Amino acid sequence: MTNKFKMPFAPFIGVNHHAQFILFGGALLENEKEETLEWLFEHFLKCMIDKHPKAIITDQDKSIGNAIRNVFPNTRHRFCSRHIKKPELEHLQPYVARYKDFQESYKEWVKSDTVEEFESRWEVIHGKYNLESNCWARYFFAGMTRSGRSESIHSFFDGYVNSRTMLNEFVIQYDKAVESRRSAEEDEDFKTRNSRAVLSSVHPIEAKVGECYTRKVFEIFKKEWKEATSNLSHDTLSKTTEEIKYRVGQLDIDKRY
Repeated sequence: MTNKFKMPFAPFIGVNHHAQFILFGGALLENEKEETLEWLFEHFLKCMIDKHPKAIITDQDKSIGNAIRNVFPNTRHRFCSRHIKKPELEHLQPYVARYKDFQESYKEWVKSDTVEEFESRWEVIHGKYNLESNCWARYFFAGMTRSGRSESIHSFFDGYVNSRTMLNEFVIQYDKAVESRRSAEEDEDFKTRNSRAVLSSVHPIEAKVGECYTRKVFEIFKKEWKEATSNLSHDTLSKTTEEIKYRVGQLDIDKRY
């Protein structure tokens, strides 16, 4: 509620090809009721020429969830992992205190690599530690977070608006904030177009990716590439003119995929 009249401000935040946060739009609302949020989403949809978002990450507000279901029925709605993980210690402490090996089992379950592994481990800890049917641990997350982006947005807007900002001034300041975001994106576009990727190997895959990706995304790829080439081994399982199948795994771990 970043204005003098205590009206909730609802920004739509995304991530661009430089991994920067961007503003798709925003609205000042009278309240946070379900019908108000539906109105908000319907108008956002009009602004986006009826292009529905593929995914939305929010906090666990029931009104937001219902409004998303009604207006964006085909959009994947997920809760932010921070909002689920925040009370983790509080909810799990009774089990940690009661069972010495619970915390280790819980961590293994959360870090499962496959659906099958996740489901089988859940059955084990559910039975072994007598988890109630409504246990908090049943609500699983997948590492997605809204809070990080939201907190960045809040600190970003701190330079433009505050609790005393009048409505007419708020709109002007919001436009300035949007312009600043666009300028930052253009700056990164320019740097990407006018620089060459610094390669960490002579492999043609890395060279090709360096031509295709933005600077930021290439740095993310390069980190993964380094991990893959230094820590992974592979065996050829089968080979045809159209397809080669490999079994891949880490050098110091028996698992192979």
